[in-house]
Formats: sequence, C-alpha cells, structure tokens
Amino acid sequence: MKFSTIGRHFREGFKNVIRNAWMSFASISSIAIPLFILGVFLLLTSNVDEFLNDLESQVEVKVFLHTEVPQDEILSIKNKIATIDEIKRVTHITKEQGMADLRERIGDPLEGYDGEENPLPDSFVVEVYQPREVKTAAEKIESLFENEFITIERAISDEVDQSDESTTTDGENTAEEQTPEESTTEGTATDEESITEEPLTQDTEIPVIESVKYGQGYVEKLLTITNTIRLIGFIIVIGLVFTAMFLIANTIKLTIMSRSSEVEIMKLVGATNQFIRWPFFIEGAVIGVIGSFIPSAILYFGYSGLEQRSELQLGILGIKMIPVNEATPQILMVLFAIGIVIGVFGSLLSIRKHLKV
Repeated sequence: MKFSTIGRHFREGFKNVIRNAWMSFASISSIAIPLFILGVFLLLTSNVDEFLNDLESQVEVKVFLHTEVPQDEILSIKNKIATIDEIKRVTHITKEQGMADLRERIGDPLEGYDGEENPLPDSFVVEVYQPREVKTAAEKIESLFENEFITIERAISDEVDQSDESTTTDGENTAEEQTPEESTTEGTATDEESITEEPLTQDTEIPVIESVKYGQGYVEKLLTITNTIRLIGFIIVIGLVFTAMFLIANTIKLTIMSRSSEVEIMKLVGATNQFIRWPFFIEGAVIGVIGSFIPSAILYFGYSGLEQRSELQLGILGIKMIPVNEATPQILMVLFAIGIVIGVFGSLLSIRKHLKV
C-alpha cells in the first residue's frame, strides 16, 4: 500500500467522524459512559483490595513464654520458631517493652510494676507470608514446643496441723502438775521439737511456651469476609466489561448501518474491500481513542482531587488511598485498550456484511 493511499485513508477516517457528527457523538458517548462506570469500579475495587491487604497484613501470631524461662534461652527459642516455613519474621518483645506498650494504652494504673515487679512474660510477634497460613503457623509452633520444658526449684511450705497445736496445749497443762525434774526434762524435749525446720524445695517442670494466640475464630471470619468482597468485586468488574463491550459494539453497528448505502455505492463503482474497510478502521480507532480519553481524564483529575481532599479524614480512620500515580496508569491503559479495540473491531465486524454486494 502506497503512503498516499494510507494518507487518504486517515483523512477519510477523520472526515467521517466530523461529517457524521451526531452518530460519532452517539458512538463516543456509548464508549465513554460505560468506560467511566467501569473505571470508577476499578478504582474502587483497587482501593478496597489495598485496604484488605493492609488489614490482612496485621494478622499475626503472638507467642508468650513462661515467666521462668531464662534470658539466655530466649534467642535459641526465637531461632527455632523462625525455621518454620510459613513464618516471615519473628520479633522479640521483652517484658519491659511489653509493659511500656501496655502502659501507653492503659496509663497510670500500671505505675510501679517495674523490674522484679513486672508480671508480664517475654513474648514473640510472629509474621507470616500469607494471612491464611496464620493458623498453620500457630499449630506448628505449639507442636514444636509441645514436649519442651524447663526445670525450676519451688519451696514447699510446711503447715502446722491443728492436732499438733492441741497436743502442745495439753502438754503444757500436764507439765504444771509434774515435778520440776520431770518438767525440766519434758520442757527440753518440747524445745527440741519446736525448732523451726528449714523450707523444703522440689524440682518442677513447666512448659517453655505458656500460650500461642492469633485471634482464633476471628481471623478465619476476617479472611472469609475479605475473600467474599474480592470475589464480588471481580464479578462486578467482569460484568461491567461485557456490558460496556455490548453497548459499544451495538452503537457502532448502528452507525455503520446508517451508512450502508455509501458502502454499496463504493462497492458498485469497483472499490476493493480493503479500500472501503480502511477508513472505517481509522474512524473506529478515532472514536475509540476519544471515547476512552474523556472518562480517563475525568477519572484521573477526579481521583487526584478526591485523594487530596480526603487524606486527612481517611487518615484519622487509619485508611489510606492508593496514590494517584500508582492507581491510575494501569486502569487508564485498560480503558484505552478496551475503547480502541472495541471501536476498531466493532467497525470492521459491522461492515463485513455490507461488503458482500
């Protein structure tokens, strides 16, 4: 094909858009409106998905050690937990740090619980690669330390029976009736028995891990809800894509049908199918570009303004929108691709039957 012929096709394509202004306007509108709705839902689902990812990233396992675990064994316990495949990171939280964090939330009631008075145990915050693996990771941690214990010595306090007290009382009364010699002898024996015995101790085994918590019950519900929301969003987007394609293709088909007599005349005077088809190809592409550009521009500037105005309000709620430079490029490319492809192929498919004269 010669360059002059190509230039002629482009000129005719642009002229057809202007010459058939009302039908071109209808075609552009039929592209712009569905793509705008689709773009809004794509931006919405992208931000919802980002929020859900951020929410799921906060799912973690908390491992609480027993308060009697020696400090020199904590590092080896941490390294052992880190060997589990599902675990991404293990962070050691000392009992002093835990008390400081708790005091920030509760305040004055915890004043004075420092040093030896601190009742909190050392703990680990465990992050997993995938939120759905949090239950598996917790179970593996429990299984890993199920049979590991530490031995400590605990004092046994001797209790004095009431019967011993009554025996002592009776012995004192009897001693008053005895002779001084007997009293002296028995008194000596009583003094020997009343000597306080030293406290007894015994070895006790306690588990290394006191408890493993990951929000049992709540995490499963959270993951079910987030997966359901993602599925609903996906179904809505797919439905909107097919709806947009149907509306755009039918509008372009009506545009081509209104010019069927023009195609038939060109065919009767000897024009080839390719010569007739190319201007419509260019016209469809121009309509697709314009119809995609309008909603893309509205979405870009509208989303940018919304992000700036709602940054403070959403920040208070702990919600952050995806930056406009990250959210819009891919979505706008999708809109342009859909508009141009449907514009071009809608024109070509609609003109096919009119070329058979």
